[in-house]
Amino acid sequence: MDIVFSSVMLCALTAACMGFGGVFLRVSGLGNATENWAESYSLGFLMGTGFIGWILFFFGIAGVFTPAVFWSLAAVGIALLAITGRVYGNVGVPQNYPLRLTALLFVLMVTLAFDFVEGISPPADADTLASHFAVPKQFLLAGQIDFVPRAVTGAIPMLFHLTYAAALGMGGELTLTLWAMITGWSAGLLVFGIARRFADSAGALALAILFLTTPAVIYGGGSGQVETPSAAIALASAFALVVGRETGSWRILAVAGMLAGFFVGAKYFGLIFAGAAGLVLLFHRRGIGFAAVFGAAVFVAGCQWYFWNWWHTGDPVFPSLFLLLQLPDTSFWTADYSEYHKAIYAVAETPLDRTIANWLLYPVYATFDTVAKFESGRTGLGILLALLLPLTFTGALCRQFRDRQTIIFLALGAIFFTVWFASGTTQRVRHLLPVYPIIMIAFYALALKASEKFKLVRPFAAAVALVLIVQLGGHGLFAANYARYN
Repeated sequence: MDIVFSSVMLCALTAACMGFGGVFLRVSGLGNATENWAESYSLGFLMGTGFIGWILFFFGIAGVFTPAVFWSLAAVGIALLAITGRVYGNVGVPQNYPLRLTALLFVLMVTLAFDFVEGISPPADADTLASHFAVPKQFLLAGQIDFVPRAVTGAIPMLFHLTYAAALGMGGELTLTLWAMITGWSAGLLVFGIARRFADSAGALALAILFLTTPAVIYGGGSGQVETPSAAIALASAFALVVGRETGSWRILAVAGMLAGFFVGAKYFGLIFAGAAGLVLLFHRRGIGFAAVFGAAVFVAGCQWYFWNWWHTGDPVFPSLFLLLQLPDTSFWTADYSEYHKAIYAVAETPLDRTIANWLLYPVYATFDTVAKFESGRTGLGILLALLLPLTFTGALCRQFRDRQTIIFLALGAIFFTVWFASGTTQRVRHLLPVYPIIMIAFYALALKASEKFKLVRPFAAAVALVLIVQLGGHGLFAANYARYN
């Protein structure tokens, strides 16, 4: 009976997200720019998810953070879905199922089954238990959002955490774990939708499965870790940015900024992504205006947690600026501890010196797990990009393959990685996951086009199959622990 109730609440929350997202798709015109159902469904869901996380902040600081509010918000969203449902296209069903597509659909079912086993199990990740799911539960018990400084991380933005609270408050722990599961799936669905622009159904499905079985996604996709939903939001923002830039639509650029703002409100690294996107927009004849619209939307959608930190500490990105701003000691943070924290954090999280050589070699170190503190063997990004690199480079040399989407996606990834590496923050490779699908799509598109032009489809397919086999095997081993529990 519990699973039935939890599933109903999950469906209600999902439908509400689709309803709120449908409004944004229709008002902005982005819904008309989508080319397939996977794009519209995933974009609508992600915009709605971000909106719910954003608006719940205001209910939280008002002291009415209760299940009744969550249910009321869900009811409004469901009503909006009934009104805006036409913006979503019909689910496309292939007219025929060649062997390659049939095999990939079977692999997808196995992948989703592994995720489902985790989704119906209690959370097991230490960070999730101690923080990501624990803090939303504390908010629910208190009936309000509290300022939560922590000795290791300071005070982080929590937009996605508020959606966790909604899932927990509406349907209990099972709804929460299933919610974490489907937010991870939304990223894979958007990868599939965008890939359909340059690949057939089988090729796009292969790329989606490659993303869903990425070690970092397997590790964090079904938990409270926010890297996977951040990847979905960042990819949605990048897609809207490309469409808005090409069409000159201010409304779509505002949606792109809103999505980037949701990333900013979910994780500090969203600031880097928003800055990278704004820089890319400047390289346009109307760049200043585009960047202004984008930046204003980022500010509205992502600023609240930074004002919250500033209000309590004087540091909007607490504790990063504590020493620079020469803030007074508090009961939970002092200048001496800040110095200690900075030194210990640097030793634990930044094993590489920030040099040009290490910047160039970081992808090699991360891919082949040569630096233990990167944790790339267990929670990395896999070997796909390394195997595709020769074909991707070949494709990049061909002018006819370099469309604006590919260039912008590569630029976003390169700028994000450069600033991230130079900032002195953690060098754990899983923190690059938010921009990984953006880079992965660009690599895959160039490699696929090059393989078709130079008759290298078989080596390309072999590389994809190899990565799929390796990652699916790792996924099975990860899911085995949850299967034994159930």
